[in-house]
Amino acid sequence: MTGWNFRPFVIAVLNRGFYRNLIVVLALLVLAGCSVTAPVYAVASFKDKEIIYEGVATGYMDRTGTIDMVSRQGEKCFGDFQYTSSRTGVGTLTCSDGEVARIQFRGITAMSGFGYAVSQSGFIVRFTFGLEGQQRKIYMAKLASAYNATSKKKARLKKRKKSKGGVGTGTGFAINRRTLITNAHVAKGCSKIEVLRPGYPKVKAFLMGMDSGNDLAALRIDNWPGEILSIESKGNIQIGQRIVAFGFPLGWSLSSRGILTSGDVNALAGVNDDTRMIQISAPIQPGNSGGPVVNMK
Repeated sequence: MTGWNFRPFVIAVLNRGFYRNLIVVLALLVLAGCSVTAPVYAVASFKDKEIIYEGVATGYMDRTGTIDMVSRQGEKCFGDFQYTSSRTGVGTLTCSDGEVARIQFRGITAMSGFGYAVSQSGFIVRFTFGLEGQQRKIYMAKLASAYNATSKKKARLKKRKKSKGGVGTGTGFAINRRTLITNAHVAKGCSKIEVLRPGYPKVKAFLMGMDSGNDLAALRIDNWPGEILSIESKGNIQIGQRIVAFGFPLGWSLSSRGILTSGDVNALAGVNDDTRMIQISAPIQPGNSGGPVVNMK
C-alpha cells in the first residue's frame, strides 16, 4: 500500500541547484496543473499470510496525492497522502474488503521512498514507491527486519511489565475450612494465587467468585489448618465500638506473623453515606487489604 510521495519529491528536487534544467520543466508542469506519478509495490502481512499489491501514486505540487493499487488476487485499495515535512508524510488507505490502514512514509530521493501501514485488524503493510529490482528488495527487507525487531522488543517489554504487575500481596481470613475471604482488588487479574501462613507450607488457592462492587473475593483451598472467623451481623456494630485490624502490611517485610492495630468504629457508613462501608480509626497500610476487622469477641 503506498506510494505516495510525489509532490514532496518534486519540492525536494526544486531545492537542488544542480537540477536547474529540471526545475524549469517542473515549473512549467506546475503552471499547467500537471502531476507526477511513481510505481508502488506493497506487501500486506497478517500472521502467516502475505498479499502483494502493485499500483501507482500520484502527487501534486500542493504536497498531497492519491494512491491506487490492486492485489494479485484482484483486491483494490485506494487512498490519499500528504507530506508533513520535506521528506516524511502520512496517509490513509482503504481496501475493497473494508480494511482501513494509516500510512507513514519517508522519501529516499525526490521520486522514491518507503514506508509502512497498520490496519485496524492488525495487517502490517510494507511498501516502496519509485523503486525497482534489487533496490526495492533491499528496502523491503529492511522494513521487515525493522518491524520484526520492534515487535520482539514490544513483546519483551509487555511480558516484563505483566510479570512485574502480576506480583503482589494481600491479607485474607477463613470463614470455613475451605473458604478464604479477601478483597477483590487483591485477587483481580492474578493468574496464580498462593496462601502463606507462618509455620505452614504455602498452598494453592483458586478464585471461587468476586464482587467488584463490594470489593470482595472468595478463594477455595483444600484444608485450612488455622482459626476460623464468623461474620458479625451489621446490627451489632456501633459507633465508638472498640475494634482491631489484622494483616500483613508490605507483605512479610515488617513481620512474618502479621501486625495487629487497634481503633474504634468512627462511622457506620462510608463516603456519601455508603452503608456498605464503615469507618475506623485503626491505621491500615498497603498489604492489609483483605484482612479482617474484628470486635472484642
